[in-house]
Amino acid sequence: MPRQPRLDPPGTLHHVMVRGIERTTIFPDDPDRREFVGRLATLAETGAWTVYAWALLPNHAHRVGRTGTRPLARIMRSLLTGHAGAFNRHRVGHLLQKDNAG
Repeated sequence: MPRQPRLDPPGTLHHVMVRGIERTTIFPDDPDRREFVGRLATLAETGAWTVYAWALLPNHAHRVGRTGTRPLARIMRSLLTGHAGAFNRHRVGHLLQKDNAG
């Protein structure tokens, strides 16, 4: 049975975890981590969301925040598509694992 749609009215608090496909490294060095945090900050500055906390580990990341002017799915698409595109300049194939929760 498929899961119910995610509840995401503006102002909803979310904990989001993303992981590399097959648990591969998605943040191999400081420049990659800075690039990802820069994307988080840019989205926060636009009012898309408020970020309360994040943790970047070599093969996954956690983020706790509240949605603002955009739904969570659009925020995550912007964040992760940008990161995967930058990361994949030197490799080929999928970077991130499918979100089983949504």
